[in-house]
Amino acid sequence: MSYDALVSIVVLNYNGRDVLLKCLRSLYESDYARFEVIVVDNGSTDGSLEAVKRDFPETIMIKNRRNLGYGAGNNVGIKASRGFSRSSEGMFSLVE
Repeated sequence: MSYDALVSIVVLNYNGRDVLLKCLRSLYESDYARFEVIVVDNGSTDGSLEAVKRDFPETIMIKNRRNLGYGAGNNVGIKASRGFSRSSEGMFSLVE
């Protein structure tokens, strides 16, 4: 991967507002310039999306009406991505 490739980062969320905000803060402090962040919210009721809109308006946000689970939720984000995550060579999954 060249250092100027667009990288897509999909973050799946379900009622994890505080952890989500910490995650996004860390991502946006990165020195890598060409990335997009896609937050897929699985039907949260804790104000997650409102907080992301307020603090990180550059984030692409997708709201599912219900919790689709880990795999289907991530697939929604991957389908919306434009960057390196679309390649099978560039697919990584990190679970905390």
